[in-house]
Amino acid sequence: MILLKIKRFSEKYNAYKEKTPFYFNPIQSQDDVFITIDNKKLLNFTTFSYLGLLNHPEIIKASIEGIQKYGVGLQGTRMLGGNLAIYEETEEALARILNRDAGILFQSGFIANLATIQSLTDRTSIIFCAKNNHASILDGCRISKAHTIFFDHKDLDYLNSLLERSDPNISKLIIVDSIFSMDGDLVDFPKLLAIRNKHSNTLLMVDESHSFGTIGVTGRGIEQYYNTPPEEGADLILASLSKAIPGNGGVVVGKKDIIRFLRYQARPLMFSSSLPATCVSVTKASVYLFEKNGEVLIEKLRNNVKFLRERLRSYGIPCEDHPSPITGIMIHSEELSFKISQACFDQGLYLLPVGFPAVARGKERLRITITVNHSEEQIAAGCDILANNYVIRP
Repeated sequence: MILLKIKRFSEKYNAYKEKTPFYFNPIQSQDDVFITIDNKKLLNFTTFSYLGLLNHPEIIKASIEGIQKYGVGLQGTRMLGGNLAIYEETEEALARILNRDAGILFQSGFIANLATIQSLTDRTSIIFCAKNNHASILDGCRISKAHTIFFDHKDLDYLNSLLERSDPNISKLIIVDSIFSMDGDLVDFPKLLAIRNKHSNTLLMVDESHSFGTIGVTGRGIEQYYNTPPEEGADLILASLSKAIPGNGGVVVGKKDIIRFLRYQARPLMFSSSLPATCVSVTKASVYLFEKNGEVLIEKLRNNVKFLRERLRSYGIPCEDHPSPITGIMIHSEELSFKISQACFDQGLYLLPVGFPAVARGKERLRITITVNHSEEQIAAGCDILANNYVIRP
């Protein structure tokens, strides 16, 4: 069976590579606004560098200084001779910026989700997981051995009914994205908190990978967006350190006792080398810049996204209005979304398709993400290219 699956995949791969070769070719160079593929410079509409910090001189300087001070690798895991002071300094800074007692760094946001879910649950636990959560959350639920129940994040009344039918003595963990990475919509956070508060033995974990640095007055995420006091907010917050905050890694913040538990129980942290110190140097410098300039950067990002959507609508291209920087253009066909992407590439725009398994079949789309460093002229030029090639399945 596995050989047949590989054969079918290879046939599909070869067919798509022939039709849309750009998709499979590596990026030769990048900044926040442009990338180069096949020696061709392209306007970039597919980037997670929301705040335009990817090539900031202070961050690059921190990276170089990190290599000079710590070298290029590690002497051990965090538990065995590899716990450098800069790790704890950066964890403290991230906890402070996200209004929590303590934080812990992981090698990636994906690993942070796997490790946290696996550590906090067992066969006696119940996980209530939003079905559109990121793949790392879904995989974390699969390996956790806990009983997992899925719900639609747009139907929190159903989640409440599930909790009402559950045993109040059993440990329960609710997990949601704050911004859902494919549609870009926000969870109804106040209602979710009210549901959490009604049920005993229930923790709430929120993945802020696309909201940390992009929503709220100064980019502190969904709690700031909804003016939620931290003591009334989520029990655990996870944030990616490779999007608005550039670099590598993921962080989980919460109360000290929970973070201490993860530090000594999370297997991916205990049994794998941590992030190279230079990556953590980048995160530390990025957090400093974010604290200093966050409000200005968020306002510029918000204005750019607003301009983008208004320009798209002027061409009759529908897109939803929500606070996140993710703009989805529904195509409803994998083949057609790849075809449009290739046509955009040929005219100088880098815009990628999203298909199964990232989204359900029939929900294929183009996903636009831009940065604070895109000018209105560049955004308009990219929208013009997309409009020239935009078609939807009849």
